[in-house]
Amino acid sequence: MPDDEPSKNPFVRFKQHVDANIHAGLNSVVALSSTISRGNSNPSSEPTDAATSSKTTEMTDPSTSSSAPAPHGTSPPYQQPTSSSPYAPALRRLQPSPQLEAALDALRGGSRAEAQTAWDLFLTQSAYSPLRLHRELGWHPRAHGDQGHEATAAAAAATTGWLDAFEDLMLASSAAEMADLRRRAAEQRSPGWHHHLFALGDYRDAFSVHGAYASWPEMRWLRRMATSGLREVYFPVWDASRPAERSPRTMDEWAERRRREAVAQEEQEMAAFERARKGRRNEVGENVVDEVGSFFSDIGGVVRTLGKLLEDEIMGEREGERKRRGRSAAEEKDKEGPETEGDLYSVIRSAFNESERSLSNFFKSISEGRRDDGFWEPKPASPPRTETTEVVEDGITKKTTKTEFLDERGNTRSKTETTWTDEDGRIIMRQVQSSSSQSQQWHATFGGSGNDNEGERNDRDDREPPSSSKEQKKDGGWFWK
Repeated sequence: MPDDEPSKNPFVRFKQHVDANIHAGLNSVVALSSTISRGNSNPSSEPTDAATSSKTTEMTDPSTSSSAPAPHGTSPPYQQPTSSSPYAPALRRLQPSPQLEAALDALRGGSRAEAQTAWDLFLTQSAYSPLRLHRELGWHPRAHGDQGHEATAAAAAATTGWLDAFEDLMLASSAAEMADLRRRAAEQRSPGWHHHLFALGDYRDAFSVHGAYASWPEMRWLRRMATSGLREVYFPVWDASRPAERSPRTMDEWAERRRREAVAQEEQEMAAFERARKGRRNEVGENVVDEVGSFFSDIGGVVRTLGKLLEDEIMGEREGERKRRGRSAAEEKDKEGPETEGDLYSVIRSAFNESERSLSNFFKSISEGRRDDGFWEPKPASPPRTETTEVVEDGITKKTTKTEFLDERGNTRSKTETTWTDEDGRIIMRQVQSSSSQSQQWHATFGGSGNDNEGERNDRDDREPPSSSKEQKKDGGWFWK
């Protein structure tokens, strides 16, 4: 069955439905002949079978409609409005214009700007505009349904009108989900903040569509038509220069577009949720960081105060330790010096003996004929005796090695070597002292005589009294003569 057939094309059916109701009103106003019937104007507007007529929403005049409900499955008989009908002026204004309809047909399938122009002209000038029908006639559909759907039918009859009927027609023609009647009724009962904003005046003057002011429900309907892409169903866009902005032509294309819109909407909702959660997390994180920073700042202040106190205490202890060490060193230095005249005499005598010993050794070396080209190295006549001492003070190790032996001449030789090393074992300073002392028999051999017996005899003669022979010998000397 082709798409141009009235029973399948929703646009043709909507136009025929509006033509039938407008023509019925015009018959009562201009008092046309009763032979001009509703079927003569558009014979294809009548339903083709009883099943279709039972589900069709018929637009009726509330002032002339019968209060008795029609039986299910049949349509009520048509009643011509009288010449005193309050809708007569509106019906005269809603006469179709062939020139306007031809212009609107020419604008279909053009650019987006042409589609916007056609949509504005359709809403404000066309006799089939749901906005004009809503304003001029204000009729509401009377729903026919089963007895189990009385609540739904009552809600639809109370809330739906020309605007909702046209929106549902566009939704069905673009593979979109139909609007929920209960949700729509709830929106009508709870208009929102605009009800309080325009409560003191007629809020129909708040919005305007090309000079024709629109109320808040009408603006909400216009917004739904724009955001859902329903305007492209009636006035499709087909711009050759912009393939991405072309409107779908078939139902499959519309279904694919609705699928992409659902995916994009889901992604937007997830992104908005993530942004909100991230913002909340950042806000909570910043609060936690501020609180933790304040907490650690307080702790840092306490730690710095305690550190200052400990530093002052340690510096005081170190200063006291340095002062005690200074006093101890001064006392030790004072103790090293002579305290009495006897100590001073002992020091001077020791220094004199040392210098005398060095001087005697010097003269002895000269008298023994030592040469300048080399010094005589003494040969030990007895095993050397070595004594080593170590003292650690302030990390410095002081090691003293003293070696003593007797040489072949009977002199006592002494060599003292002192080294200072640090903690790593490096030698900081070295000092070597050598000394020698003569034996007690040096005066017995100092005369140059090598006869020891003669010395013993001289000693013995000194101890014995002089004999008579010696006296006689003296008496017989030349001195006494």
